[in-house]
Amino acid sequence: MTDALAPILIAGLTDRRIRIYTYTGDRFHHALSLEGHEDWVRCLSITSYPSSSSTESADLLLASGSQDNYIRLWRISRITEGETSDSVSHGDGGLDMLDEFERKLAGEAGGSVQISTKAHVLSIDGDDG
Repeated sequence: MTDALAPILIAGLTDRRIRIYTYTGDRFHHALSLEGHEDWVRCLSITSYPSSSSTESADLLLASGSQDNYIRLWRISRITEGETSDSVSHGDGGLDMLDEFERKLAGEAGGSVQISTKAHVLSIDGDDG
């Protein structure tokens, strides 16, 4: 397996979804739809972010802004075949901090605030299979 990164295309749409496409073979294929915004997605920004699981690779941090006046952050991480979505979600302790933050917000806002820490896993087949 090589360390080459697979090209991805991320699009924000008027149907409130963020669609992720991966490039395999000769074209882009729809791989995943991210849901969470209540209105159409107006802007996207992506940057590299230090990986919590490896010093050799970086995660991607995607920020999405919507007409619903919220900004959502999405972390895109590379995982190996042996890892599961549960180990990715709970492996680095960062989500424990988000859970605590969610509890604090819910207490201050009367329980109307919700933070999701759900992991979505997609696979990308490269030239090496």
